[in-house]
Amino acid sequence: MRNKITLPRTLPLVPRPQPEPSNRVHAQMLAGIIATSAPPKAIAQRKWLRAIYCTHPYSRPNDGAKESLAANTQTDLSAA
Repeated sequence: MRNKITLPRTLPLVPRPQPEPSNRVHAQMLAGIIATSAPPKAIAQRKWLRAIYCTHPYSRPNDGAKESLAANTQTDLSAA
């Protein structure tokens, strides 16, 4: 008698819908920004860079900011 492989009944028979790639990447980037902005060392570094570089681009975070990420839309990305 041959061994049978049975699928669990909880396994969906239809594939689940995947989020749009841009929405998925946006969520990943936002999660990264939030995770790296919370530690005290990161807060101190942001304040230090802002103090020594003022408005120069070196004073900005490498990963961007929540505000700038929220301002980007799908049409902005397709235009680039």
